[in-house]
Amino acid sequence: MKIAEDLAVIVPNFNHGEYLYEAISCLYTQELIPGEIIIVDDASTDHSRSVVETIKKDYPRTLIHFNERNLGSAKTVAKALALVTTRYVASLGADDPLHDTTFFARAMPVLRQHPKVAFAFGEYRARYELAGESIVCDMSAGIPVTTPVYITPDTFLTMFRENPHYAMPTQPAIWLREEWLRCGGLINDLLWHADVFAALVLGFERGTCFFPGRSQTVRINSTSISRDPVALRNKTQTVIQNVLNLLNTPQFSHAKPIYKTPPTLGRFGFDTLHYLLRHPEHREFFTPDLLRSVILFEHLTFDLPDFLKQFLGKRVNMETIAQEFLRAASKQLLSDAQLATHCGRLAQAAALKERALNANPESAESHKPQSADPLAPVTA
Repeated sequence: MKIAEDLAVIVPNFNHGEYLYEAISCLYTQELIPGEIIIVDDASTDHSRSVVETIKKDYPRTLIHFNERNLGSAKTVAKALALVTTRYVASLGADDPLHDTTFFARAMPVLRQHPKVAFAFGEYRARYELAGESIVCDMSAGIPVTTPVYITPDTFLTMFRENPHYAMPTQPAIWLREEWLRCGGLINDLLWHADVFAALVLGFERGTCFFPGRSQTVRINSTSISRDPVALRNKTQTVIQNVLNLLNTPQFSHAKPIYKTPPTLGRFGFDTLHYLLRHPEHREFFTPDLLRSVILFEHLTFDLPDFLKQFLGKRVNMETIAQEFLRAASKQLLSDAQLATHCGRLAQAAALKERALNANPESAESHKPQSADPLAPVTA
């Protein structure tokens, strides 16, 4: 039995007694077993405590801690991090088993070769358990390699700049404990975006390591508010506000470039535009690339407004659309519905233009802009 004395795994649990034993047993069947395995139960009300007792008997090396009251995911992870003594730490959801027995054996040698890396990630398989149905989808990182690799900070930034829809997995992940704590761990005010924020900041600062292959199964259901789509929608603008406020602090202002890439804020959809239009102090994040990302992300279609009809019959220039959008939006305080309609009309313009260009490639060639900026036009 090989043990990684420099690695700990923390397993926060709240009412996932049904899955907890599987999650822990997967850790002990790894080819390289973590030196510390810590369960922190967040005052569960199901049968989790009895499951923990069984785990203590079967896997006596496991450290157990019970919260006296429910603290929530972020604070529970913070409490678990305070118990960790190793250089590296991974956080594993109690309902998200790490089924690839080679993951740590593949990951740790690469991390040790790159001691400055503070965040490393793999790929996972999502199991959607909603409305009595179960659907499994493979979630790819979109990185065409078959063996673990180191990604430099410059390449990390380029990954996001060049792909308006890039979504980096943050599960499974291994963190350099001290650096994760320096970034605040899981910042409570960022809710479901907390791990993404830390990953983006640390990847931007220090680069990252990537381990290909679906190593973990992540269950997505309605048992947790962090995975409730209604709750997410209602709190999205609060999360955006908290992210941008953090980026204006001395601690995180250097990380603004990564959040100015299209997919980081663009994946919040219309809520991003809604917030930025009402908060001029953050207007630096409103760029043509962001607008393009939101349009393509939302895929809504409405009738075209007059100020966009001029773009029919010629190639869409996102710089111009962005300027027109800001001008039109600044004339009035738009309601949610009005903003959605505005953005939806932009989506319709882009969709119509794409169809026209695909149907008539020669027209696309004749209407290419003279700008040297490769990001200005929407590519056909």
